[in-house]
Amino acid sequence: MQVLRWALLALLWPAGITYAQTTNIQPLTIGDTLPPDLILENVANYPASKIHLSDLKGKLIILDFWGKYCSPCIHALHKLDSLQKASNGKVQVITISDFKDKDDLYKTLRRFKKTETLSLPVILGNEQLISYFPYTLVSHLVWIDTNGIIKAITGGEYITGSNMQEMLDGKSVNWPVKKDVLDFDYKKPLLDYAQSIEGRPRSLYYSSLSSYMEGISAPNGTYNDSARGVSVTLFYNISILKLVALALDYSHLAKREQFTLNVCDTTKYVTAASQYRTEWIKDNTYSYYAQLPIGLSAKEIETFLRTDIIRWLNLMGIYAEKEMKYINGMPQSHYVITEKAFGKLKAAD
Repeated sequence: MQVLRWALLALLWPAGITYAQTTNIQPLTIGDTLPPDLILENVANYPASKIHLSDLKGKLIILDFWGKYCSPCIHALHKLDSLQKASNGKVQVITISDFKDKDDLYKTLRRFKKTETLSLPVILGNEQLISYFPYTLVSHLVWIDTNGIIKAITGGEYITGSNMQEMLDGKSVNWPVKKDVLDFDYKKPLLDYAQSIEGRPRSLYYSSLSSYMEGISAPNGTYNDSARGVSVTLFYNISILKLVALALDYSHLAKREQFTLNVCDTTKYVTAASQYRTEWIKDNTYSYYAQLPIGLSAKEIETFLRTDIIRWLNLMGIYAEKEMKYINGMPQSHYVITEKAFGKLKAAD
């Protein structure tokens, strides 16, 4: 159970934890240098309680920010320790943790066989360094070359002997820069957020149902966007009746007389005689959007859309069925719409 608890904490660790700039210090990035007279205080697991950065001149410095509940980070300490020892004094790893108490730190290190004899210094919550290198996800490593220049900011997967040697040899590295988003709000819609960040992710496949969209004028239907490699289907500002016809017959041309409404309020489905249609449309129409892989057949797209629209309607408490009726000897689709709330109302009566 204890191992499971640590594993779960490791999974949960990145969520909601932000170590960001707390002073007027400006964050540093590739090509910048740390102040040469910087003194790191509150150091544990080290002969001295302070580390003077000037004493490390000529060494490759690796700053490793890690968290007490991140078990992969703790296991990576052993690897960093071994690589530092193999460097013959050319590398100095300085780890920065969120521990506040030395006894708590030592207790944690002794829990793991590979870290019980750790020889790396551990700084207990240095706000100054965190201000220089704000982050949300650990491990967070900063690589500073022998001239004091920041050469890379990475995650833990770059901890290898060959990478250390490249740095020591003065080779140019082009590793992706680890960029943590400091102000991410998980309560906001993900797609809205994705559109607002630098280097935003490419939206792959999704569907959405939204309320009336003011001022939209676009053709309804499906088209291929070859530039993005997707097939897009959209229906703007259409009524629930048309959504039902799309789901059951893949057509939005059905007439009012083809519907039976078992609903609490028919004005959500059709315009009342006393209403202006423009006002009704704003309150009672919806926009459907689906972005699917390009290359799907028309039948595959239709099958997905019909199933998907039914799903959206069901989430709204709306259920629909199709019956075939003969009008003047000709078959015609007839749609029965029933609200979940309507069934409860009938039962109460």
